[in-house]
Amino acid sequence: KMGGALVISLLTLGVSKSSWPSLASPRRACCCVTAIRPAPPMQLLALRGGSSGVTADSGSAKIVLGLVCLGSLFFLAYLIRVFLSVTRAPTLSESGMRSRRWNELRDELWVAQVSDRLADGAAESHASAAREEAARKLIMSRERVLHDITRPDGPPRTQPNLVRLPGRERDVDAVLLEVARRLLGRLAGERVRRLKPTSKEQAATWTATAEYLMIRIQSTAEEVHHTVGHEQRAPDMSEEAAAALRAVLSEVASEEVASPGFFNGLFVALA
Repeated sequence: KMGGALVISLLTLGVSKSSWPSLASPRRACCCVTAIRPAPPMQLLALRGGSSGVTADSGSAKIVLGLVCLGSLFFLAYLIRVFLSVTRAPTLSESGMRSRRWNELRDELWVAQVSDRLADGAAESHASAAREEAARKLIMSRERVLHDITRPDGPPRTQPNLVRLPGRERDVDAVLLEVARRLLGRLAGERVRRLKPTSKEQAATWTATAEYLMIRIQSTAEEVHHTVGHEQRAPDMSEEAAAALRAVLSEVASEEVASPGFFNGLFVALA
C-alpha cells in the first residue's frame, strides 16, 4: 500500500521516474523507508532543544554564570568603595595627617639621640644639644605656638609690632613642622630633604611665620625684662637653642618658590 501511494504521488506531481530512486532496488527502498520512518523520541527531543543530559548541563552553566556575575558585582562595589575612601581621605583626615607627622617627630626625640643625627644647612653649624632643645621646645608646644601665631584677635599686647596670621593654620603648621625636622636632622644614610613653598602665597606665609617667631622668642633675661608684661617670665629656651632656632627660621624665610616634586608635593598636600 505504501508503494502504491508513493507511485500515485509521483504521477500526480509529474515527476519522472528517472528523478526518483527505483523502488525495485532493495537498497534504495530501504533508504526511502528510513527517510519516512518517524524519528525516535530522543531524536525529537534533540531537535526541540537537546537531550535531557544537555538540558541539565545548560542549567548548571546558568547557575555558574549567575554566581560569576554576582561575584563580579560584589567585587566592583568593593573597588568603588576603596576608590571613594582614597579620594576622600586627604579632605576628611587632613588634620589627622598633620598630627601624625608631628607624632613621628615626637617619637624621634625618644628613639634616637640628636647627636647621632646629621644636620644640614643652617642647623649644621649648631651643637646637637642646642638643636635638640630647640626642636623639643617646638614639638612639645606645637599647638600653643600654632594658636599664638594664627589667633584672630590682633597682635600680642606685649609685642604689638608683631603680625599674626589668622586663617593660615595649614601653611603655618607646615613651616613649624619643617623647622622642627631640620633641627632634628636626619639619620646617616637618609637623603637630604629640603621642603620648599610651592606658591608665592605659601612663601609669604613661610616668611611671615619665621619673622614672627624670631621676634617672639625670648632667650635672655634682658629680652624678657624689656618686654612689657613679661618681666616675671622665664626665658623660652637657652641662648644656644634660640640661636639654632633663629638660624633655621631665617633659612626657611628665604626659601624660594619651587615646583613640587613627588615628596614635596605630597607634603604640601598632607601637611
